[in-house]
Amino acid sequence: MNRKIPYIILSLLISLVLWIYMVGVEQPETEEVLSGIKVVLKGQEQLFEDRGLIVTSDSTPTISLLVRGNMINLSKLKTRKNEIVVTADLSVITSAGPYSLAYDVESLPVDSVSVIERRPYYINIQVEKVDTRIIDIVVENKGSIAEGFMADTPIVTPEYLKISGPEEKIKSIEYAEVVWERENQERTLTQELEYVFRDENGKEVSKEGITADNDFVSVTFPVKKIKNLNLLVDIVDGGGAREENIEYSISPEFITVAGSADALEGLNNITVGRIDLAKIISPGEISFRINLPNDVESISGETNCTVTIHQITGVTMREFICNDITVINIPEGLNVAVLTNELPVRLRGREEILDLIFPHNLRAVADLKDASLSSNGRYSVIANIYLDGYSDAGVVGEYRIVIEVSAEDNE
Repeated sequence: MNRKIPYIILSLLISLVLWIYMVGVEQPETEEVLSGIKVVLKGQEQLFEDRGLIVTSDSTPTISLLVRGNMINLSKLKTRKNEIVVTADLSVITSAGPYSLAYDVESLPVDSVSVIERRPYYINIQVEKVDTRIIDIVVENKGSIAEGFMADTPIVTPEYLKISGPEEKIKSIEYAEVVWERENQERTLTQELEYVFRDENGKEVSKEGITADNDFVSVTFPVKKIKNLNLLVDIVDGGGAREENIEYSISPEFITVAGSADALEGLNNITVGRIDLAKIISPGEISFRINLPNDVESISGETNCTVTIHQITGVTMREFICNDITVINIPEGLNVAVLTNELPVRLRGREEILDLIFPHNLRAVADLKDASLSSNGRYSVIANIYLDGYSDAGVVGEYRIVIEVSAEDNE
């Protein structure tokens, strides 16, 4: 047995040398099947643009090739199978339907290898008519808003999507949906989000074969701070009364508003207007419009409020007759005669102060500087009433006198 070992080794060496010779020198040819080779469909863009058609096959068509070559070249070709170029021309297609197309093996990445057989000889594809639709974009809010804030309607850009694809598939799409998932949101945020297609039952529709004018949409989710603002009114002392002399209330006392955190920073009250006590004769109601700052809105709904003066205390009112009635700033070229001789005037103040006042303490002065007067006629003009010597009492109400105007006689 020991004598046979050298012969066995020698036989193996001879076989190896012969194999190397045959492969490397003689290079005998053999055949092999390469499968899963993708077919490139040429002219899909033209098919879509020029004829309104689209290939709707579920997957890219593939073929197998039976090739012949020596073992070395076939081994190289197997490793470079993805570089094999096989194409099918779609220019022959003119309408929707199933098609069996011939294809061309345009190039092999390894020389000295030939194609013996194609399997199959034709590829099968399905072509459908293209449809185009405009669909809505719906935001599904799965996030949450922080305490003390409120969400407004989300803003989507663009507002709609233009989609194109196989007619039957396009008809099944009802809308595009984006999902917002921010938690405890306290401010307005904007995000670029991907969408999915939904049918009328809310079931997702695959995007395969569908083209849209935007791959993503921009969603701005406005969030506003909520705050209660007290309503206030400015009380102007006058007519012998001060703010402490009146009892009043405002209805409503406050309103609930929403706005950005910056807009509401430091804003706790809204002053709706002013009340001049010199014009308030008796208790009653005064209505004011509630004007809010920019970027602040009322969510409780009130646009007006009512200030009710319930009573005026600590002062009394008395009527006096004013006989001292004059006019000033008479326009050049005009004569003015005062036709009002006496003017009943209401004064308000403490009882002991009113007891000290006499008619000669009152003056009525009509300033004609800004009056609109013609050369002739009678006019009712405002007269300012002055109470001389008593600051603790005041005039209540508005007063007018009648004057007669004529042109100056230049002769």
